[in-house]
Amino acid sequence: CVTHKEEMSQIYLSDFVGDTAIESGQHYWEVKAQKDCKSYSVGVAYKTLGKFDQLGKTNTSWCIHVNNWLQNTFAAKHNNKVKALDVTVPEKIGVFCDFDGGKFIFS
Repeated sequence: CVTHKEEMSQIYLSDFVGDTAIESGQHYWEVKAQKDCKSYSVGVAYKTLGKFDQLGKTNTSWCIHVNNWLQNTFAAKHNNKVKALDVTVPEKIGVFCDFDGGKFIFS
């Protein structure tokens, strides 16, 4: 769980389709990758994230990253720091964003 209430107005969601600004309320979404997908990230970022920045590699973004190339890895990333998650990669990744409460949760 990450809490940054004073900065939540800057958070937006980005996916392979486009961008959606969150300005209030509670939001939940799930991502389920295709079985042959080799690598993907699911995350949130401030609007200030640069066009070429990667999720989790800046102090303005957080993500869960799945890599299925040579071995399965599952990790949380923020500010270019990686925390390996010692659990089985789930079939889908959920993200709950409570804008008014100032937090988001990966599940």
